[in-house]
Amino acid sequence: MVVSIIQPEVNYMELKKINEEDKNKELNLYELELLNENIIASIGNIQNNFIHKNLSYFPIYLIKKNNKGTQIGVFEIKATDTLDVVDDQGNLIIEKLGDPLLYSFVTSEYLKELKLILEEIKEKEEKEEIEELLEKKENIPKNRMDIFEFIPSLVNKIISLKEETNKTAKKIRRKYYENSTHSWIQKYMKNPYYFILDVDLNKDCLFSIIKEVFQSIGQQTTIQKIRNKLGEKVTDSLFQEYRDVYSKYERIIQQEKEKIQMIKLEYDKIQKRLKEGILNREERIRWIEKGKELYEENEELKQKKKVLKEIIDDYVFMKDIHSTSELRKKVKSCDFWREEWSLSMLEYLLNIKFVVLNYNYYKENDFHNVLECNKAVEDIENNADGFQPEYYILLEKIGKHYKIIGYKSKIIFSYLELPFDLKQMISDKCLEQKENSFRYITEFQVVDNIPQVIQKKESIFSNIPLYDKEIVFSFYENSGDTALPGKGANEKIPDPLILEFAPLAKEKQWRKKLSNFWNQTFVLEGKNWASVVHFLEGSKFKNEHRDFYDSFSLDSGSDLSKDAKKAWYASYSKNGLYKGERLRDESIRPDSDFNEEKKQKLLFQGQMAKFSQNPELKKILLKTKNALLLHQQRKKEPEVYNSLMLVREKIQNNNI
Repeated sequence: MVVSIIQPEVNYMELKKINEEDKNKELNLYELELLNENIIASIGNIQNNFIHKNLSYFPIYLIKKNNKGTQIGVFEIKATDTLDVVDDQGNLIIEKLGDPLLYSFVTSEYLKELKLILEEIKEKEEKEEIEELLEKKENIPKNRMDIFEFIPSLVNKIISLKEETNKTAKKIRRKYYENSTHSWIQKYMKNPYYFILDVDLNKDCLFSIIKEVFQSIGQQTTIQKIRNKLGEKVTDSLFQEYRDVYSKYERIIQQEKEKIQMIKLEYDKIQKRLKEGILNREERIRWIEKGKELYEENEELKQKKKVLKEIIDDYVFMKDIHSTSELRKKVKSCDFWREEWSLSMLEYLLNIKFVVLNYNYYKENDFHNVLECNKAVEDIENNADGFQPEYYILLEKIGKHYKIIGYKSKIIFSYLELPFDLKQMISDKCLEQKENSFRYITEFQVVDNIPQVIQKKESIFSNIPLYDKEIVFSFYENSGDTALPGKGANEKIPDPLILEFAPLAKEKQWRKKLSNFWNQTFVLEGKNWASVVHFLEGSKFKNEHRDFYDSFSLDSGSDLSKDAKKAWYASYSKNGLYKGERLRDESIRPDSDFNEEKKQKLLFQGQMAKFSQNPELKKILLKTKNALLLHQQRKKEPEVYNSLMLVREKIQNNNI
C-alpha cells in the first residue's frame, strides 16, 4: 500500500487492474515524464471513495505493448478542488493535478522497459510509412512528373499528422500561454506547434519554398525547373495585358513628373514676387492664396506619384519586354515576379494550395484580414470537377517576401493534416469573398454556398443610385492601412480609375474611420456621443430605460460612454456582461417598439451627425466618391452600407 500525501490516514491498495467504469471506455492519452522516463498513460475517472475525508483521486494507467493498461498510481486532489481541475466542457486539466503518487512497484527500470517498446512502435510506424512511399512511384502525379524526381534517400522519418478535431484544437488553445519567445503566428493562432522557416531573401523565395517543402517528402526539383514550367503558361493575352498596364502607367508617371516640375516653377515665381516686396496688400493676399493652391495641388500630385510607383513596381519586369517570347524568357529568370498570377498559376500547375497569412495585417491588429484568399486562374474556374489540391503549403507573407510556416513536424500537408483552427478560419473567411480559389475546393464546402453581400430592404434607401458596383471599398473597426484603396480584402477599382482615389490613400486609418466604432465626438438629440455605436445602441433603451440610455452618452461620464466595444456588448450581450464586467442588468431590454426600420433611421441620423460635424471625417467619406461601401463581418457576408452611402450622397448634393 501507499500512503496518501493529502490525508496520511488514507492508504491506497496497489491494484494493477483497470477500474470497471474505465473498461471499454475511450480515455485520452498523455505523455508523462515519471522517474526521468517518458511514458504514455491515460487517466481514469474520478474516484470519490474518501470524499468524506475531502479526498478524491484519478487512477493513472500505463499503456503497455498490447495497448492495454495497467494501474501504476493516482493523482490526488482535495474533493473541494474538483471544479478547479476540469474545464468548461468537463475535460481534465492535467497540468493542475500536481505530482502523481506512484505505487511502490513502479521503478525507472519498469518504465524504461515500456519506453523502449514505445520507441519500437514509433520506429515501426515510421518504417511502414517510408516503405509505403517507396513503393508508390505514382506518388508524383503526371502534372508534376516532368519537373520532380522521387529520391528515396530524402525520405526519412516522415510521420503523417492525425486529423485534428475541434476538441483537440480547443485543448491546444486552452493550454496555450503566450511568452516573449513565441513567433507572431503562434500568438495569432494561440498554438505553440507552429514554426516559421526562412528561405532566400530574393525574388526566388516562393520557388525556394516549393523546392524545400517537396524535398521534405522525397520529391526533388530545382527552382529553374519550376520557373520553366511557369514560363510555358505565358500567353499572348497575358503579355498584352502586362504591356498595356506598364506602358500606360509609365506614360502617366512621366506626365505627373512634368506637372510637378511646372508647379514648382510657378510656385518659385510666386515666392520671388512676395520677397520683392513691391505688391500692395490686396495683391499680396491674392498671390499668397495662389501659392497655397499650388502647394495643395503639388501635394496631391506627389501622392498620385507615390501610388503610381507602388502600382508600376508590380510591372517593372516589363521594361524592355516587347513580345510574348521575351516575357516567357523573363518569367523563367529570377528577374520576374508577379505575385497574384504566379501564386494562382503555380497552384494550378502543381495541384497545390497556398495558405497565405499576412504578417503586415497582424502587425496592424487587422486580425480579420491576416488570412488571404487569393483568386483562382481560369483553368481552375472552368474545371467541372472542381479543385482538389494534393498538398497545402502554409506561407508567411511580409511585403513581397515569403517564408515557410510549419506545423508540428511538417512543412507540407494533406487536407486532413491541416490544423483544425486553420481549416475553420479558411471556411469562415473565404465565405466572404466570391472570387477566391478556396471556393472550388469541395472540402471547404464553399462552392454551393457562395454568399452575396447583404442588401437590406430599407425604405429610406429606395430608388437612390448610391454607388458604382465596379468600385468597392471594404472596412470594419480594425481595418489596416497596408493596402491601397481597391487592393484590400473584398475591394476593387477598375484600372483606369485607380488614380482618382490616390488622395484617399493619403488619409491615415481611413477604413477604420468609416466604421461605426470609430470614436470622434458629435452632438445629436442634445447629447454628446463618442461614436455611432454609442448613439445607436443607447437609443434602443431611450423610452423605457432612460437612465441606461443616458449612460451611453459622454455627458454621463461613464466608462461605457467612452468605449464603443463596451457599448456594443452592453446592448447585445445576453447576460449584460463583458469580460466579467456587468454592463447591463439582465432585466433591461430594448424598447418594445424598437424595430429594424427604426434602427436604420437612427443609424442614418448617427452617421450623418458624425460625418457632417467632423470636417476630417467628411473629407474622407467624400474621397470614397461613388464607391460601393461594404462592412466586413466575422463569419458573415459583407454588408452593403446603404445608410453611409446615403449620408455621402446627401453631403455631396447639399454641400453640407
